[in-house]
Order: sequence, then C-alpha cells, then structure tokens
Amino acid sequence: MVASPEHAFARRRGVLPADLERETVLVTEAGCSYRVQFQHQLNKTGVQPAAVLEFNSIEAIKQSAMIGMGVGVLPAAATVAEVSQGKLVVLPWRGKPISMVTQVVRHKQKWLSPALKAFLDVVKEGFASGTVRLPKDRSIQPEA
Repeated sequence: MVASPEHAFARRRGVLPADLERETVLVTEAGCSYRVQFQHQLNKTGVQPAAVLEFNSIEAIKQSAMIGMGVGVLPAAATVAEVSQGKLVVLPWRGKPISMVTQVVRHKQKWLSPALKAFLDVVKEGFASGTVRLPKDRSIQPEA
C-alpha cells in the first residue's frame, strides 16, 4: 500500500485492515490478482473501506494517491520510482502480507525476437537488482 507523504498513515508505525474502514482505497480493476488477495484479506477481517475507487491504470492510482485521494494498493515494483523520489511512501501494512508469483516461460528452441529478448533482459535485471523480489526458495536461472 502506498500514499502521499502527507497522508496520516505515512506517520504510523503500522496500518491494520481495520484502519481502512474510514479510508478511501484506490485499486485496479476487478479480477486483478493482487486486488483479489487484498479484498479477500479485508473480507476475512470483516473490513469495509469507506470508499473504493477502481481504476484501469496503475498510473492513475499512483497519481491519485500522490494528490491525497486515498491509499493505493499496488505491487511494489510499480511504485519504485515514485517512492525513491519521495512522491509516495510505502505504508507499514500489518495485515497478512500479499505476495504474488509471476513466471516467464519460453521455449529454448524457438527464435527470440529483439523485443522479447529486451523484455527478458529487463526482467532479469529487475530480479538481479532487487527491484523485483523472488521468494527465498526461487531464483532466475541463466539460459543454457
């Protein structure tokens, strides 16, 4: 979860699901995997945010959070630049951690287009730099 540095939650040591009952939550469209996990967690605790604003764009959620419209529920990788620039802060979420697994699979015998190779290089670089976190028991294996 992210918010403007001026948001009241930015100064807290922890944000619990119940804290969202008086808050506007900014989320992606229905069916998004991390939104589903987040909503499931709120449902299990019986929490209903004061308002939920749904966006089709991660950028719209970030911009809305930056101007103080609410707290955004986004993957950490999507907010690296804004957090490093001080435009957003990561909120100290004290609910159950939300983690996702994303996999990239390709056939080693098939031709690799320049665009796909560039994409795979960016993904590998993100994992190597820590921008994208891997579960402790997983790693990116170099191509053979």
